[in-house]
Amino acid sequence: VNFTKQMSGCSGTLFVADLHPRVREQELLSRYNNFGTIRNVQVSRDALGKSRGCAYITFENESDAERALTALSETVFYGEKCRAMPNISKVTLGQFVMVLNLPDTGIDAASLADTASFCGDVVTAKVMPWRNKSGGCGFVQFMKEQEAAAWIKRGATELGPSVALQSFGTCWSDWSSILTPLWYAT
Repeated sequence: VNFTKQMSGCSGTLFVADLHPRVREQELLSRYNNFGTIRNVQVSRDALGKSRGCAYITFENESDAERALTALSETVFYGEKCRAMPNISKVTLGQFVMVLNLPDTGIDAASLADTASFCGDVVTAKVMPWRNKSGGCGFVQFMKEQEAAAWIKRGATELGPSVALQSFGTCWSDWSSILTPLWYAT
């Protein structure tokens, strides 16, 4: 998925998701600093100091963040692929689509995002894990409600014969209490 056209409004900050729990700020800094001056790197941690599996990287210049995003939108730490994307304000969250009845294997966040991108600009995609396999569901976040509606109307049978798509809201508060525990599930 090409996130570079979505950089406006992110102020040069990247959000890195699906980060291996052992990744530290210094490792992110050494991987991303070839693209420009980094003002801040922060791995999100819970109250006990355990990684939540995500981080924020803020570049001095937005153009440096764009270059890093193009080159490293998917990179590997400790054998696990993580995803970098623009850190878009929660005010511009767009529309979420729940993806239900996913097959146990063969579907990851990248293939989910690629499938959905035919209908619009995908901000992020996530397949909910369960015992190192697909948990049978996931979500896709689009930039615009019309794009989400187009994907729901089109369907996603290429992901599996019984895959169902359902609109899931436009506001962070609509679903954050449900999604946050799933997002950080290990």
